[in-house]
Amino acid sequence: MRDIEKLNEHYQKLSWPKVGHTPYTNKQNGQTYREYLLARMQTFDLDFSADT
Repeated sequence: MRDIEKLNEHYQKLSWPKVGHTPYTNKQNGQTYREYLLARMQTFDLDFSADT
């Protein structure tokens, strides 16, 4: 999650659309989590940003 937030900060500086998320509720324990909705290029960007 920290890497996605870092990537969103970078996208904001470039005036690019940020990575979106939606709430996800686990059926077994009822807890709500963030589910990130990544486009293919965002997946590549996230992989690259984790290496640097």
